[in-house]
Amino acid sequence: MIIDGLLLFSGTSNGSTGGTGSGSYTDLPTSSTTYSANVIDLGISGLPVTSGSSGTGTGGGARDIGVGDDPSMKIVVDVTVAFDTLTSMHCILQGTHDNGSGAPYSSDWTTMATGPEVTLANLVAGARIFDQDMPRPVPGQVLPRYLRIGYVVTGSANTGGLVLSALVIDRNDQIIGAAATISGYQAGITVAN
Repeated sequence: MIIDGLLLFSGTSNGSTGGTGSGSYTDLPTSSTTYSANVIDLGISGLPVTSGSSGTGTGGGARDIGVGDDPSMKIVVDVTVAFDTLTSMHCILQGTHDNGSGAPYSSDWTTMATGPEVTLANLVAGARIFDQDMPRPVPGQVLPRYLRIGYVVTGSANTGGLVLSALVIDRNDQIIGAAATISGYQAGITVAN
C-alpha cells in the first residue's frame, strides 16, 4: 500500500511530531465524535469557486476521484496503537462543498459512508476498522470538494488508541493471522515449498 501525503486524513506523512494526533502520522480519537486532523481538498486549480447556502452548494470545482473506476480509490483506517477504556468505535466518511471562499462549508457536512461498530477487544494494533471503496455522493449531495473521517466513540473516552487514515489506490488486503502476521492459513497447516 502506497500512502500519498496529500491524501492522508491523519496528520503528516513523516510523523514528525511523534504520533499524538494533529501534526503527526496518526489521529487520537477521544470521546463522542472526533474528526481527522486533515480535511482532504479535492479542488482543482483554475476552476471557479462556487458557493451556495447549506445543502445547495455546487461543488466548488471539485474533481471526481474515480467512483466506479477499476481500481477505485479506497478508504483505509488502521489502528496503530491499541485502544483503551472506550466501549466501541466506528468511523464515518463525510464530504462538503466550498463555502465560496475556498474553505469547507462548515455546517453542511454529509455522511457518505459508515463503518462497522468495532468493540474495544478488537481495537488492537494492526486492526483494519474501516476499509471500503470511495463511495458515490449520497442522493441530493453535491459533488464534495472536501472529505474528512469522523471517529465516533461510545463509552468512556479513549486516552491512548491511535489510528492512521488515508485514501489509497490499493490496500494490502491479505488476511492477517492470529499471530499478527500475513497468512490466511489456520494454525497447524504446513505448506510444502
